[in-house]
Amino acid sequence: MKRYYNYQLKKTLTIKDFKTIEYLHLQKGYRYPEETHDFYEIVYLESGFMTCDSAGQQTLISAGDLFLIPPGRPHSYRVDNQCDAVAFIVCFQCTSAFLGIIEGRSAPGEEEKQLVAKMFAEAKQVFTFPFRKKITVLDKPAFGAQQLVGNYLEELLIRLIRDRAASEKEVKFVAGSDALEQHLVADICGALEENLYAKISLGDLEKRLFYSKTYLNNIFKKHKGSTIIRYYIDLKIKEGIKLLEKQTPVAKIADLLYFESPNYFSKVFKKHTGFTPAEYRKHL
Repeated sequence: MKRYYNYQLKKTLTIKDFKTIEYLHLQKGYRYPEETHDFYEIVYLESGFMTCDSAGQQTLISAGDLFLIPPGRPHSYRVDNQCDAVAFIVCFQCTSAFLGIIEGRSAPGEEEKQLVAKMFAEAKQVFTFPFRKKITVLDKPAFGAQQLVGNYLEELLIRLIRDRAASEKEVKFVAGSDALEQHLVADICGALEENLYAKISLGDLEKRLFYSKTYLNNIFKKHKGSTIIRYYIDLKIKEGIKLLEKQTPVAKIADLLYFESPNYFSKVFKKHTGFTPAEYRKHL
């Protein structure tokens, strides 16, 4: 008798829920005020031009472009003064680390654009438009339409990640969520240790590792019990102790470790060790 075995499908990313689904006709010169929220926002510009100001960086979005904004990032929009714009905007919850690879502007291919069209077509069969404060389901929604909206969005994101990974050799995939997190933490620690005698910011890590600052900080705190910046300062203080033991002047240590001044180094040193650098040196 033939035997059968179960195989549990592994999902790379899952859309947990939707916050908004909007199809907007925006007049030329329209400005959408800055906002910040704890979920992802993806914008597909069907026609026109629009500028997105995200965390102080301005990006021009043209017809056919996609733009992904991660949780916790301030952003605003401004429609071009010469013509109106039409945008399809979806806000959703997803915890996949891989979305960090495609943050910002993407130029989708025809297959991806078809997925956007299918997603909107299904959305019209299950949700009311225009959007008013919260998603409302139609009295008689099409069977399975909600699931298809989610499926099409998941497929769209997966295809965008594949495309970006194929074009950028630096992108790395690690099987399994826990393995991915540990790999990222190791990469962060390595980057911090490489920059003890320099300066590296969360923004630098974001660009280097292709994940949002918020995600990197959350994963790091989960595994290390400390924020990235706190851990970085701890590393610098430990290096400062080694230099004190070598009788290196405090002003020189502050300069080598990129503290803004000897006084600030002394203040941080005392906060972490309970002693000023001078007091610590007396105990050597």
